[in-house]
Amino acid sequence: MFTFAIGIAVIAALCLALGTHLQHRAVSGAADTHAAVTHTPTAGTTPPPPRRLVGLLRSPLWLLGLGLLTLETGLNMVALGLAPVALVQPIGTLSLVAAVFLGSRTSRSPRPPARSVLGGIGLTLLSTGLFVGVSAQWSTAPEAAAPDLLTLTFLLLGIAGLGTAVALSAVGHAARIVTAGVLFGLVATGAHALLHALAGSGAGSWVAPAHVVLLIGLIAGSIVGMWIVQTAYASGPPETVLAGLTVIDPLTAVVVGAAVLGEYSTMPLLVVLVLLLTGASAVAGVLLLVRVHPDVVRTGSPVEHQSPTPARQTSPPRQTPPARQPAPALHGAQPTDTRE
Repeated sequence: MFTFAIGIAVIAALCLALGTHLQHRAVSGAADTHAAVTHTPTAGTTPPPPRRLVGLLRSPLWLLGLGLLTLETGLNMVALGLAPVALVQPIGTLSLVAAVFLGSRTSRSPRPPARSVLGGIGLTLLSTGLFVGVSAQWSTAPEAAAPDLLTLTFLLLGIAGLGTAVALSAVGHAARIVTAGVLFGLVATGAHALLHALAGSGAGSWVAPAHVVLLIGLIAGSIVGMWIVQTAYASGPPETVLAGLTVIDPLTAVVVGAAVLGEYSTMPLLVVLVLLLTGASAVAGVLLLVRVHPDVVRTGSPVEHQSPTPARQTSPPRQTPPARQPAPALHGAQPTDTRE
């Protein structure tokens, strides 16, 4: 069963990488078209307007990517049902590696990834694997009481409001992927707590108001998270978006689960320090990847810092030399030389 779950998780990771790559191509292509029509600078300075993002629903490439991402979610749920999270979750970070090589092969000038990019990926994968593997050993059932669910709902709605401001602002690529990762981590934690609370209430019991409010928060958080991800596609490569989602998401889920839902309550202090170290290392790997990736370096620089195209110099009109006058007779004397 574990071998079967690993195979499903690998297929899910490939679907995540390919779906992200397709959606990124659709969003960036729409951004280039919008910039060409409106004569505005492309990615990195302003987010795409919501109207243009809604227009992506008519893009076959974007819809194909959405289908692959939906398939990835289903396959990952099956894998988590067959094997422990410590075994399945680190496999999801393989999507980052697949996205890097997929992007390098499909670019206009194919070339292998730079060593700095590979270094950021390696640091991210190793740190995330250690973080998930250690934290999963101390996970306990969440205390899904009504006050805890309401606290989680307020967190979801607050971060969703902040995410809306980020999506509409002109902040950089790193801020977008960190916000999206935190928001999706809250959504995963809320879904986990809601399912646990519904299972504990028993069949035939009434749904509590806290469950309904949390469900509304989950829907709002998912919509805003998808919106931020689409704006991140327009301001950077898919590899960095995947890095943020596959790293910030589980880090947020563990922190919120421990602080709000009472998970990991039996974790020793030494293990907490190990998690803090590996979590900080994983975030550093994501930020390093964002900093050194050539697509972010090329599109993230402000327009005013780019070398402007020199204005075309217009040469002054050529003056027609005056008509040559016949030299006067000087009775054998040489004319005066007036040349400078």
